[in-house]
Amino acid sequence: MVGSVGSGKTTLARLLSHRLEVPHYELDNIMWERTHEGDKRRSEADRKKCLHHIAASQG
Repeated sequence: MVGSVGSGKTTLARLLSHRLEVPHYELDNIMWERTHEGDKRRSEADRKKCLHHIAASQG
């Protein structure tokens, strides 16, 4: 889904995930590493690792 910040993308994804009984993944958590010091932008290589992990878990 595409939309501006606060437009409800995550809320809709959670609702659909629950109703369809499928996992959902927030793109922000792929793009950003959450740390105690704040968010740190992941490298392209780390983002690819995250995406490959998600894809592998679907099989």
